[in-house]
Amino acid sequence: MASRLWIYSSVGAVAIIAWVAAPPLASSPVEPSRSAGAPSAAMRASKPLAPLPAILERPALDAASRDPFAIVAAPAPVVIAPKPVQIAPPPPSPPPLNLQFTGRMIAPDGSQVIFAAMGDTTLSLSVGQTLPNGYRVNAIHERSVELSYLPMNFNTRLDLPAPPTYEIR
Repeated sequence: MASRLWIYSSVGAVAIIAWVAAPPLASSPVEPSRSAGAPSAAMRASKPLAPLPAILERPALDAASRDPFAIVAAPAPVVIAPKPVQIAPPPPSPPPLNLQFTGRMIAPDGSQVIFAAMGDTTLSLSVGQTLPNGYRVNAIHERSVELSYLPMNFNTRLDLPAPPTYEIR
């Protein structure tokens, strides 16, 4: 606390000394000092200046070409006609499979036969069989039946539920 008081009083004392020691502002013309024959700036300032005219002359304003406060509509946007986009037709797709699993059976020769419903018709699927909608049965696995649509070389599969885990005797 004492160090702050000492700093503030030192700054205040320096400010008072600077204010007292400053030269007073001269309101009378400055007397030229006699130097090496060159006129000083004070000497040039002591020459009387010409008085200003009572009314300043300004050039007349030109008439405006438009009202500066009028609302100006934005120019109409330039509309560029879009080029027609040619959309390629989608590639042909095979007919829907429309098969629903209804059951399975193991034939006496050991081959698997899958029963499926197509609409109101029940079909038994075996390897190599061609269905009425054009699909051919390629393979029968435990969890799926692989089918192909021959005209388009399209392969698909029919997923089957897991076989039962119990045994009937």
